[in-house]
Amino acid sequence: MMTTKGIPHYKTYAQRFGSLAAAFRRVGFEPKPRYCFQETAAKAGRLISSVVEDIVTEIERRHISISFLHELRLLTISSTVTASVTLARVVSDGEQYPGPKPRWEIQRLKYRRSDLVLIIRLDDQNAAVKDYFLLPMASLPKTRDGRLRISNRVFGPFRCDTFADLISDLLRRLGRPRTGAEDKQSGRQVGRVRG
Repeated sequence: MMTTKGIPHYKTYAQRFGSLAAAFRRVGFEPKPRYCFQETAAKAGRLISSVVEDIVTEIERRHISISFLHELRLLTISSTVTASVTLARVVSDGEQYPGPKPRWEIQRLKYRRSDLVLIIRLDDQNAAVKDYFLLPMASLPKTRDGRLRISNRVFGPFRCDTFADLISDLLRRLGRPRTGAEDKQSGRQVGRVRG
């Protein structure tokens, strides 16, 4: 597009239609999801906001102060503990998508100086929450390429299968045990669909 004479610059299409992908859709071409950057970022933002909203509701119900700084995706609990929030999405493996086995890659953290990292892992279709990982920032592996991929060897001990498990682990790290009544109330929210 940029080298063809007589055709406007690709930025012109992006300005007029919102994105290059939106311009292609108007002429009947549906780009692969991996090329729809704005739509993917918006969906990730909505999903993180939904999960964080549920966490804030659960923690505030226990009379613990909690706040969320959306720009950094940073939770601050009891003014002492901070947790960066990010997603782990299925990524392609060359020709085969998603490959023989799904491979999850963690999105870049916006704030790397927090105490904890909350990773929300999506299912194979990147449509809904599969599980959660809550781990200390120091436990994140360092890689040469700067990309983090989820493996059971590294992340297995920090896995929370359900939202109730996540809240329980978070309260344990804050030093507050859960009561049986809280478990029953939290169990009602586990069935909520996020996406």
